[in-house]
Amino acid sequence: MAKDRMVTARLESRLVKKLDRLARAYDRSRSKLIATALAEFLERELAFVAAVEEGRRAADAGKLRDFDEVMAELATTSRALRKAA
Repeated sequence: MAKDRMVTARLESRLVKKLDRLARAYDRSRSKLIATALAEFLERELAFVAAVEEGRRAADAGKLRDFDEVMAELATTSRALRKAA
């Protein structure tokens, strides 16, 4: 199991007030809420970075698509999804 480590961060007062309000509402510690929020943020951001890196590799390899072609495909998919709903 991973060992927890202490990390210190400086937060604006308004954020601490919101954090405290949420901690009371959820009956959770500040630390638990911050750890949960940070874990979710890091997952999203790392996925974004990986997608950008993949796109750059594809571009470097010449695997590019025309913008208008992509937009037309998105429009077609969007229409199909609206019909299915």
